[in-house]
Amino acid sequence: MDKIVGDLQDYARPITPDREALSVSQLVDDVLKSIPHTDGANIVTDIPDLQMIADPTLMHRIFGNLILNAIQADA
Repeated sequence: MDKIVGDLQDYARPITPDREALSVSQLVDDVLKSIPHTDGANIVTDIPDLQMIADPTLMHRIFGNLILNAIQADA
């Protein structure tokens, strides 16, 4: 319930993305560390050393949602 309310509040705010150089592999590692309840999920990553310019908070949310959706779809 808290996540839904938080997401709705986030959508109501105007977004002004920050642009920073990010390591894709580090971003994915950080997201995987922040995801709760991955017990039983076999997560394998093989990410080359790629860099991108993006908002770190927004990209964390995007990758987090994609990974959680994949875990839930596999369950």
